Amino acid sequence: MRRVVPINRVSPSVIAHAAIIVWAVVLNVSCQAPDGSEYAVRRFATGMVDATDLPFGWGDRRSTAAEVPGAIGRNITYYAEGPGRSYVNVGQQMRIYPDENAARLAYETIVAKTFPAEYADRWLTPPELEFEGRSDQMKIACLSGSINGMPFEGCSVVARYGEMVMHLMGNVFENRWLTMEQFRRLVERVDEKMYRASQLSPDEP
Repeated sequence: MRRVVPINRVSPSVIAHAAIIVWAVVLNVSCQAPDGSEYAVRRFATGMVDATDLPFGWGDRRSTAAEVPGAIGRNITYYAEGPGRSYVNVGQQMRIYPDENAARLAYETIVAKTFPAEYADRWLTPPELEFEGRSDQMKIACLSGSINGMPFEGCSVVARYGEMVMHLMGNVFENRWLTMEQFRRLVERVDEKMYRASQLSPDEP
């Protein structure tokens, strides 16, 4: 899923952020993707962000299938003020792999792409996001930027829950749209939802 950011002035860190975070990560996974069964649909419905997880007014929603080699995936994006101001958004990609080994490889690849080693000194974890969730693996970090003179933090969460991997991201502002405290609550809610999705059984109705 690609974010288009129509703005007038962008700091170098915003350009780096846009270049680094790529939803469609190419993975060489030597296995068949799981099918789009009703079980998979229930897991997506359980694990993904919805409007109730976000501050009041975040109702403009975009949802698409994610083309991911070796997995099935879904993308979802919410905008606080509509797509005309696309930098005010929260996005999530969720992937379901055939097994935990494939998911573990995918997780490590996404982490390496999202938080590249050469930018390790710029991708930092704010104290508000020091979080131990219910995932098997998780990395959270933010990159500082500026849009039209407004400072913000571009924050990403990559986590694995069994054979499922998710990437949650949001642009966090100091006192509008989405604050760090609100993003922390979002991370907590999505972590709980992803864990519940990982506990679902194919035999459940």
